[in-house]
Amino acid sequence: MNRGLLIVLSVCLVLGGLAWLNRVELILSAVKWRTAQGEIAPHRAVSWQQGPVEETESPNERPPNIIYILADDLGYNDISTFGGGVAGGRVKTPGIDELAAEGA
Repeated sequence: MNRGLLIVLSVCLVLGGLAWLNRVELILSAVKWRTAQGEIAPHRAVSWQQGPVEETESPNERPPNIIYILADDLGYNDISTFGGGVAGGRVKTPGIDELAAEGA
């Protein structure tokens, strides 16, 4: 086998191992860099359509107003509302925190 190829493969193996061991820090650094680049827009107000002025149905006849948010593989301590947050609290969840604070 060529000695140069063996050196390149060894270097790639060592760098790949280091990247694997530090994968969380690398991903968080990439997210922080992307956020610093301004690619994530700030929150903005949403204009909701207004409902009728007078109720057309009695409360017993109309369906309930329920919004169901499903977050797959999300643990209780993965959002910053409850003192946690992904990666030891370094990734904040301000949208979910606001929903939790304001409720209905």
